[in-house]
Amino acid sequence: MPYGIFYSVILYCKITMHYVFEQIFMHFIYNFSYETKLIFLLCLQSDILKNISIYKGRFMELDYEIVRKPKQYIIGLVVRTDNEKAMKDIPTICEKFQDGWQEKIKNCVNDNIVCAYMEYDEDHTKPYTYIIGCVVSSCDYVPAGMACKELAEGIYAKIEVFGSYPESLLAAWEDIWDLDIDRAYTTDFEVYNQYFTEENDYYFSIYLSLPIESVDPDDVFEDEEDGDEDDFDFEDDQE
Repeated sequence: MPYGIFYSVILYCKITMHYVFEQIFMHFIYNFSYETKLIFLLCLQSDILKNISIYKGRFMELDYEIVRKPKQYIIGLVVRTDNEKAMKDIPTICEKFQDGWQEKIKNCVNDNIVCAYMEYDEDHTKPYTYIIGCVVSSCDYVPAGMACKELAEGIYAKIEVFGSYPESLLAAWEDIWDLDIDRAYTTDFEVYNQYFTEENDYYFSIYLSLPIESVDPDDVFEDEEDGDEDDFDFEDDQE
């Protein structure tokens, strides 16, 4: 039996793929034919699996659509951080926000929670400002200890994410950093709306700001989530 290719793929999985992928492979491919194993290895070494992530133990393609977003304002808790400190700073400020701070914001336009990344020194590898809060009608009243920031008007890549949280969030951002897309690094943000529930597989959206000159106007759509929430067809959006 030609075991060489079998162990080559196992080694490749250990080096480049998620642990879950390795376990699935070991359980199901052992009895595959030599030809099937060869095809599988060739796929791994090609671009066929490019931009594929494992969320909740299954494969999902990191896909996006180009949408137009209006200028919005967000009131919330703010921290200046970078990717090295973010693993501590962001969970800390999010936990604090959930401890009664959302109720202090009196002029929210909806119940969504928004987490935004802005004021980049250059890009995601440099320091940036993180804010967790709610979109508001104005910055006229800002509770003590909070700040009001602008979510820039512009063109965004909208990525819809499902899966076990926060694993899906971390996996999505890891793929975004490797994504071949021209980003503006003005404002990027996550939106957690009424569909962020276990029943809806913890659906949420990520928006990445794009340079307007890099986008074909014919590829830009109005974002469904800017309309009335009752008009948002979640079941169709999942298909």
